[in-house]
Amino acid sequence: MQVTETELDELVYRRAIRLLVLGNGKHIWEASPSPLHQMLIDEIRATIQPVASGDMARSGCGCFHLADVYIRLPDTSLVRPDIAIFCERPPRQRQALQVVPAAVIEVISPTYEVKDLEDLPPVYLSNGIRDVLVVDSDQQRVSHFQHAGTTVYSTPHTARFACGCECFVG
Repeated sequence: MQVTETELDELVYRRAIRLLVLGNGKHIWEASPSPLHQMLIDEIRATIQPVASGDMARSGCGCFHLADVYIRLPDTSLVRPDIAIFCERPPRQRQALQVVPAAVIEVISPTYEVKDLEDLPPVYLSNGIRDVLVVDSDQQRVSHFQHAGTTVYSTPHTARFACGCECFVG
């Protein structure tokens, strides 16, 4: 099926699709998230908090988080993570944020596995984001990408981030 420019404009206007522009020149179009996808994001966001004890508890990160917000990264990538975690409250503005998150969380939707597991983590890490968590609820798996490597966990799992925040993935 071919989509006309007029139909494409209408899909963008209705926010039925969204565009990611990566600094490496790659463009990724994706459909708007399903209700299940959004519910999983809400469940994870409800658990984001500072780590209660240990060295990470003294990090001072405010663990502010936003869902589905455009962010312009230092390499000019325009991304829209499912959840972005910031240590300081991000500015209230209508334009894309130009603040690098401390961590991002992506929830995989069917047919977007490559984007979430292969395309985005290197872009996020190379732009100063220290933790990238990719949740695959269908496979009951969480992949935690960091500069030191990737660790894969089964769910349920509590993920701890270098900034001093944590979240629970059920």
